[in-house]
Amino acid sequence: MKRICIVGTGYVGLVTGACFAEMGHRVVCVDKDITKVSALREGIVPCYEPELEPLVAQNVAAGRLSVITAYSEGIPEADFVFVCVGTPTTDDNKVDLSYMHLAYLEIGSTLNGSNPIIVNKSTVPPGTSDMMASLLGKRSNGSPPPAVVSNPEFLREGRAVSDFMHPSRVVIGADNALAAEAVADLYRPLDTHILMTDPSTAEMIKLASNSYLAMKVSFINEMASICDKVGVDVEDVAWGIGLDPRIGREFLRAGPGYGGGCLPKDIELLGQFSRNHGHDAPLINAAIEVNKRRPKHLVDQLEKMLGRLQGTTIAILGLSFKAHTDDVRHSPALALIEEALARGAQVKAYDPKANRNAQHLLPQIEYLGDPYQCAEGCDAVVIATEWPEFGELDLAHLKAVMRGSVLLDGRNIIDPERAREAGLLYRGVGRGSPGLTTIRRAHGLSSAFGLGSTFVEK
Repeated sequence: MKRICIVGTGYVGLVTGACFAEMGHRVVCVDKDITKVSALREGIVPCYEPELEPLVAQNVAAGRLSVITAYSEGIPEADFVFVCVGTPTTDDNKVDLSYMHLAYLEIGSTLNGSNPIIVNKSTVPPGTSDMMASLLGKRSNGSPPPAVVSNPEFLREGRAVSDFMHPSRVVIGADNALAAEAVADLYRPLDTHILMTDPSTAEMIKLASNSYLAMKVSFINEMASICDKVGVDVEDVAWGIGLDPRIGREFLRAGPGYGGGCLPKDIELLGQFSRNHGHDAPLINAAIEVNKRRPKHLVDQLEKMLGRLQGTTIAILGLSFKAHTDDVRHSPALALIEEALARGAQVKAYDPKANRNAQHLLPQIEYLGDPYQCAEGCDAVVIATEWPEFGELDLAHLKAVMRGSVLLDGRNIIDPERAREAGLLYRGVGRGSPGLTTIRRAHGLSSAFGLGSTFVEK
């Protein structure tokens, strides 16, 4: 059993702390936000993440996990200090390392002769761990400063606990071999690939990984736009190319674009970092531009279906950037709403978990308690987030409460034929001409992703 201090109880810090506690370590989480700390002590998790709340509660009850506000109570006794503070981007797309600087200054001032291994979990530009190590060295008063190790996180919102406990890989960047091995020992019970490298390479792996995923989303969305033009279903195209092991099926779902707290920030960060070092990174810039256009593209489609948006009422189903989270940061659903409002539409919205978070950002629209309340009296319904319950809607009931009949499926989770049988004017993303589904049905075929089955024979 090791003594672990987690600095920052945001999304990454809380998952990391709870999972290490579940593995049997003694974990202390430190956060300056007194309100958040009080809530966590009561078992109230500030974000929605499947499996996280019971995991926190059971480890607090077992005495393996505690939450405090003072660095001085958690750091001197720790074997490892994991830094999990926010690294947001500024208005000019530069990374803001001020929270990390403050954290390291606090850590340096509370070591009191102790020598824990400092582990960076926060996403940062290459070279940041070296910079933080230098900062600690200046505050060590002649004593050897603690080793600083980069250990980027690869947690998917909605699957974070599972991702931590069953990781695809663990990346550890360090100049100190003993410190690297010590961090690796924490993860060895998880039976995964452990990659040892230097700190800057570890930091670059994180940015490159998320940027590649963002480019993959932008690629399939670009294919969706082409498919719409030529009468092809992007769902079948995605299935066909995804069967190639060099490509894979993950992140090949056409929709309104990527969002959240990681992909948009990380690809922008990598683009800015590249420009700072004299490289324009045109591929990265193109992926960003495609993503920025996606919400507007969907509103364009909606406007074509309705004839106009001025004076219409639109129901938006889904506000979080993806299902199984309440995170609305950079959510394409919110960008879609803003575009619809700018064109004169009235908007009502519903999300199973994200209503309250969205309301802080868009207080001018109406938020409802279920999909049918949201659709009541509306001219059109837009599915903006792929929550499973939206794929199981009673479409006849949905049509009955609507004023109009337009259904724009921004996530391709509805069977187009079922929608049309309910009397809805259906359009998906990149699903070709309206007659395509009828032709497929006549030949006994079904869309690979959209209808949940495959017509590919192995």
